[in-house]
Amino acid sequence: RPDKAIAETAGVPIQNVMGLFPSNEHPYPGNEIYGWMSLDELRWLYDRAGAMDSILEIGVFNGRSTHALISGGKCKLHCVDPWQSMAHIYGFETDTFKKADQRCADFVECIGSMQQIPGQLNVYRENSIEASKRFADKSIDMVFIDGDHTTESVIQDIVTWLPKTKK
Repeated sequence: RPDKAIAETAGVPIQNVMGLFPSNEHPYPGNEIYGWMSLDELRWLYDRAGAMDSILEIGVFNGRSTHALISGGKCKLHCVDPWQSMAHIYGFETDTFKKADQRCADFVECIGSMQQIPGQLNVYRENSIEASKRFADKSIDMVFIDGDHTTESVIQDIVTWLPKTKK
């Protein structure tokens, strides 16, 4: 990661560059949900969630980042993911629609039980462009984009969701 390399070159621990607590002092311990986010990144999401009334997460996968967001505050959390087979992308040749269905069911069961207030979590099993039609402009405090990682899709998500954000 470029930011980590820059921080290490400057002799500054990455958590200080990102404005986080030292690892042993942060209130979020992390989670064991399979995914690619580092503990520092999860803690950054946790910290942001505490300052928001509403967050929309694009790309949920197994819920690793969702866990940090829902743990960080009592904001309304909207999760968007089509939970489809990824056999055609990212080298997940063994992924199937059945496995994607199970990921979705496991996510809803695990993360849904963590709601701090009734109705805190809203799950939309659809692509982000379709889901955007459900939200008025300036209705979401923060949109966390971690869905389809192709350049075209990221740009499309930014263009589509930027008008929906308030902060």
